[in-house]
Amino acid sequence: MGVALRKEKLANGRFSLYLDIYISKNNHHQKRLGITLIPEKTASDKKLNQESMRLAEMIRNEYESEILHNRYGKEDPGKKFNYSFLEYFDAIVKQRYETGVNYDTWLSV
Repeated sequence: MGVALRKEKLANGRFSLYLDIYISKNNHHQKRLGITLIPEKTASDKKLNQESMRLAEMIRNEYESEILHNRYGKEDPGKKFNYSFLEYFDAIVKQRYETGVNYDTWLSV
């Protein structure tokens, strides 16, 4: 399982960035990012490519995080919730009651 950032050389001398996404042995696909790197002739070209690579790395990290959360059944920390903090806290108190761990402390809070 993993997500790799790859470059493909284009006919015009630029490089197109894409993701190689490996979810399992039989589940592999590629995702084109629509981000290209230009030949570095000036300092501004180099800076532009660095910013493009930084953006591509962020996208790669998001994909990898999503795959990990789906694989291990964990909720995505960036996911929006449809309940209030009090509902969330009440659920924790109920969980503590069931497990018996620090229940009195959580109840008093």
